[in-house]
Amino acid sequence: MIVTFNKLPKEWIGVHGPYYMVRAVDATGKLEVTQMVQSHENLPEFIKGAEKALKEQCSEVVFHNGLWTKTRDEIFGKEKEAHQ
Repeated sequence: MIVTFNKLPKEWIGVHGPYYMVRAVDATGKLEVTQMVQSHENLPEFIKGAEKALKEQCSEVVFHNGLWTKTRDEIFGKEKEAHQ
């Protein structure tokens, strides 16, 4: 499963957000889960839900149309550091 994280078009953004679209696609490319979120801090929660729904583990998160990528471990490592 690959997750993409991209900024929403300006016309879609309300006064207080959400500001980003997160999309998870399974390995076949046929199933997907999509959600609008406030920030990258919502990624761990989204990934957990998408993994449960698609019954696949996240392999990679692609940010802003390919500007950079992170692995699932990097995303969840950040979550652990934030709670310490």
